[in-house]
Amino acid sequence: MTTKPWHSWSGAIGLALVFVALFLPGPPPKTDATAAALVANLVKHRTALVDGIPIAAVGVMALLLFFGVLAETLARHTGAPAFAHAAVIGGVVGTLLIFVGMVLFSGTAFRAAGMGDQALIRATVDTGNMLIETGKYGFAVLIAATCVSVSRTELLSRRMVLAGAVAAVILVLSTIPPFLADSGVGQFGGGIDVLGGIPGFAWIIGLSVQLAVRPACS
Repeated sequence: MTTKPWHSWSGAIGLALVFVALFLPGPPPKTDATAAALVANLVKHRTALVDGIPIAAVGVMALLLFFGVLAETLARHTGAPAFAHAAVIGGVVGTLLIFVGMVLFSGTAFRAAGMGDQALIRATVDTGNMLIETGKYGFAVLIAATCVSVSRTELLSRRMVLAGAVAAVILVLSTIPPFLADSGVGQFGGGIDVLGGIPGFAWIIGLSVQLAVRPACS
């Protein structure tokens, strides 16, 4: 079976679209934001929140295609179908958690803002933040499973494998402070939360590009 390079570009394209949609309304809401500030932000960015959902949906479709390409590539080159399946499951779970969290902001949270129930607004926004944050765990599994499965092959360089291992650890570690901190750099939407995802998602984009530029093989 031949894996066509254009299929592999879907990973980079999909993640790019998801993150364009995620940050289209501006910075993510923070834990220490007041209910009044959350309402104002939701109303102000309502159009961007809604417009971002179709963009994210196309990104999700592209990512699902990429996960299939990745699973087939890993199984064919490494003979490790278990890790290929783990990578796909991790990617799918991570993608869906992020997408559902975005839908909460675009629909449920805005509706709660219209009702004026501050407790409901706070709970809805916190739930959306937690869903998006826990999506990192799925992507960490994708990266880790990929790195383990290719560690004894020439599919990826040793440097790429080591970078992936580090990125997966950073993804997981960056999820801890937001669940503990109510303010500052560690809160949801803070520096650790946002910056902690960059290495992992950049690695997945790099993986997509590397698979795309490899000559098609049977």
